[in-house]
Amino acid sequence: MLTNYRQIFRFAIAGFIVLLFACAYQPPRGQWITLEAERLYLEDTVLAEGGNTSNYRDVCIEARDEVQAQLLVRLPGRVKPLPLYSSERPEPDLSGESNSTGRIQMLITNCQVEVQQWDGGGGGLSFTFYLSFDVKVSVKYGKQVLLMYSMQTFEQVSTDVANPSFEFSFEEPVARTLLLFDGKRLLVPD
Repeated sequence: MLTNYRQIFRFAIAGFIVLLFACAYQPPRGQWITLEAERLYLEDTVLAEGGNTSNYRDVCIEARDEVQAQLLVRLPGRVKPLPLYSSERPEPDLSGESNSTGRIQMLITNCQVEVQQWDGGGGGLSFTFYLSFDVKVSVKYGKQVLLMYSMQTFEQVSTDVANPSFEFSFEEPVARTLLLFDGKRLLVPD
């Protein structure tokens, strides 16, 4: 009888691991290319003018700032051995070697926050905020565009406060962008 419980337990753990893997972000289908650049420069993430159709503009501005901040922390580990520079960490003056720098650009468009009000029971109200925006990632090397990739992101947060003074994680666009890089290789989706 003990063997059956162990088998059931092992099966449950294996199922849980498969479920976790299925829920993780997966890279898009495509081909890996080798980056010829000697270094990468992450330009400031841009929130498109007129691309914000939200009543909660501050959330869209926070999305821009937070995506940039998270990429600055996590991207260097994905592009190693290439050094990563940004406006916060400028590249050294290499006098005329700028053509050996790859440039990463992020553009956020169609940023929207919608809210739905619920009866929370006990006389209280609950609010669910839905954030969606599009992200365009491009990687350029010299005059050549190596990557133009677009993604739609969605996130929701529930709270009992009517003002969205909560924090979205902005994990999806960061994680999906990181999946495009692996050392000196760049994934170009089909």
